[in-house]
Amino acid sequence: MIATGTPTEKNREVLSNLQHYSYKQLYGCCVKAIDNCSKENMTILKRVFIKGDKNFVIQMSLNISSAEYGRQKRKALLEFADRLFGESSQINREHPIDLRIYGDSE
Repeated sequence: MIATGTPTEKNREVLSNLQHYSYKQLYGCCVKAIDNCSKENMTILKRVFIKGDKNFVIQMSLNISSAEYGRQKRKALLEFADRLFGESSQINREHPIDLRIYGDSE
C-alpha cells in the first residue's frame, strides 16, 4: 500500500467518530488504553507518545535489533488500537474509535 495523503474511507470514518468526543474524553480513552496494555507494549507506547523518545533511542535502550523493535512496536500499536476501541465503546457505543486494520482493501 502506498501512502498518498488522500483520506481513505476508514480515515474518514475515524475522523467522523472523533467529533463525538470532547478532548478530555479522547485524552482519557488514550491514557486508559495505554495503561491497560501489556507491560512491554505500555513501555514502548509511553516512550513514543508521551515522552516523545525517538525510535532508535528506545530500540537501543531495549537492546534489540531494528527489525525486532519494529515488530514489537507494531504489536504495541495493535494492542493500543484494540484497547482504545474498548475504552471508547464504553463512552460512546454508537461511535467507538476504531483504529484497527481489517485487511488491505486499497
